[in-house]
Amino acid sequence: MMTKLAFDESFLRQLYGQSQATLLEMAAPSYLHPSPFIRWIVRKRMQVALGYLDISGGKTLLDFGCGAGILFLQLPPRQNAYLGVDLEIWPAQQMLAHHQRDDVRLFEGEAWVNSVADHSLDNIVALEVLEHVADLPAVLKLFRRKLAPGGRLVVSGPTENALYKLARRIAGFSGHYHLRNIFDIRHAVADAGFSEEQRKALPLPGPLALFLVIQYSRTG
Repeated sequence: MMTKLAFDESFLRQLYGQSQATLLEMAAPSYLHPSPFIRWIVRKRMQVALGYLDISGGKTLLDFGCGAGILFLQLPPRQNAYLGVDLEIWPAQQMLAHHQRDDVRLFEGEAWVNSVADHSLDNIVALEVLEHVADLPAVLKLFRRKLAPGGRLVVSGPTENALYKLARRIAGFSGHYHLRNIFDIRHAVADAGFSEEQRKALPLPGPLALFLVIQYSRTG
């Protein structure tokens, strides 16, 4: 059964029409893809990631690579402190305004670093973004500095296995712009001082895994 996410698909299509290149990088086509399987797996990834977060109330959450802000629309309004970071924030600004969500602070580029206190975040989310980051150790060091002790880091990324590459071709996505796969990311996150707590392969483990969603805790 398709996992339903709370966002206006028609409005996302309008955003996609405004800047195809920008929203392609933000994986917007996956949410709107004609293939039911592609739409299912991107929604399932979001559902798993949400289940790994600590959003019990009064928590802080930063979405690193927030894209069009769809994650925030799945979270209870005004119960936590929400922050979003991306290279371009206009899609998230428009999507959040359309859904009347004024409880998210958005930062462009590295502007968030000096605005977010060290050890102040309870959750950092990075879904399908760390495979693009040039200096991953530096970003993970920053994550560790900004997370409170015991804070959660939730990441997802592609396996880049044979099935993933085949599925990508079938889905119509061309080019190769990932610097690493999720297994490389796992090693880097462990080296940065995080402890892996939960992990789920999608759609299935082993050679059928296209993506991994992983929850870490900040150690020390």
